[in-house]
Amino acid sequence: MTERRVVVDDTNPQIQYSGKWYLDSQNLDNVGNFGTPFQHTSHGTNTNSSGLSLQFQGSYPQVFGTNSVKSLTGALDPSWTCLVDGVDIGRTSRFNFPINNFLLCDGKNVTDGNHTLTINVTMSHESFWFDYVTYIPSTTVSLESAIVRVERLDPAIVYDSGWGDLGNFSNFTFTNGSQLKFDFIGKSVSWIGYIPREFALDPTSARYSIDGGKPESFRLNGLSDNSTSVYNQVFFTTPDLTPGHHSLLVTHDGQRNQTPLTLNYLLVANASAPSLPPVTSSTPTPSNSSKPSSSVPVGAIIGAVVGGVAVLCIVAFFIWRRTRQRRVIVYDRADIDPDDDTIPSHSSTITPFNPQSSDSVMAETSIHNSNIYYTAVANPSKIDRHHTRGSSQGGSASNPTEDLSARQNPVRQKVPPRPPPTVRVHEDSGVRGVTDEEVVELPPNYTPG
Repeated sequence: MTERRVVVDDTNPQIQYSGKWYLDSQNLDNVGNFGTPFQHTSHGTNTNSSGLSLQFQGSYPQVFGTNSVKSLTGALDPSWTCLVDGVDIGRTSRFNFPINNFLLCDGKNVTDGNHTLTINVTMSHESFWFDYVTYIPSTTVSLESAIVRVERLDPAIVYDSGWGDLGNFSNFTFTNGSQLKFDFIGKSVSWIGYIPREFALDPTSARYSIDGGKPESFRLNGLSDNSTSVYNQVFFTTPDLTPGHHSLLVTHDGQRNQTPLTLNYLLVANASAPSLPPVTSSTPTPSNSSKPSSSVPVGAIIGAVVGGVAVLCIVAFFIWRRTRQRRVIVYDRADIDPDDDTIPSHSSTITPFNPQSSDSVMAETSIHNSNIYYTAVANPSKIDRHHTRGSSQGGSASNPTEDLSARQNPVRQKVPPRPPPTVRVHEDSGVRGVTDEEVVELPPNYTPG
């Protein structure tokens, strides 16, 4: 179940009490292992025919309190009924162990609409304890001053790959540095998890930050050796923020041999939606400006023109220089063995082309979520020898610094009447010239860095 639910505490003025009730604060905090009462308060009554009512707009109400039932001569004491619009929705099964956050009534069959929830109590000796009500609000309900329960599988909660499911009711992580991100509308957030007995028990810590601010550390207490698992534990509550859009980021600092970080649900206070969208970036505006000006300074125009001319001159110079530095090594046909796929033996190895400091580039990104690594590996360029047989096996271009005088006028041997083709090994990737003669062009033998 991922629907968000409104939480109505026992101290909320929307709840109307009848009969004699009394407010308890913190005296029930240590009852059982299901956590403290919500916000550490409960309303109790030990008077017959006491009751309470709540009007709400929504569906699926649930009533929670402290289970303190005793069986006297076969009758349960205290006893209660829950009604929605006068119809009994039934009560949950009870057992003989006192615990807080106990589900008293479950109105799963109540559909969306305007309703009145009523609870009637009868008892002989034992007090009845009421804590809070939750329900799924209608889409038209204002959440201006509501407390909203956000379940662990809510799509707004983004886990990284270090998190897993625990018993189909909690998410957990052992991974150091594992993160969770949650964007919300409100003024504060409380994190509720549990401490499992089934894993390591040593305490550790985690931290949270709001809107990229300074991280705040919180403790994960762990358990003693003879303890049982404890539930509904409030790990932290943020300070009150300006109501509006906020982003929560939680990072686990523990290790596998320490108690895990768990999440059951979040409680968002004052989840009112502002009329304006969140501001993700801002552009500074000039202050004390009385009137916008439409004129452009002459100096700016002159500077732009001069700068543009200078850039064009620099580009032209580098093009001219590249053309001058381009070299073409000419081999006579007699230097090439038609059965040999390699470049002639007097060529030497060129310095490898190495665009990176290594042949693998590692980039790390973090989402909402998870650390994902991408590896980009430089691939060797393929050599196209469309006029030769096979491909070079380890051949390379001639050394540019080698004396080229002997190749400017190569010794010609007797060749067939057909004009011999010219083989050109280019040392760069520049523009190839156009010629009428038959040309065998070999691209530069760049090697991957």
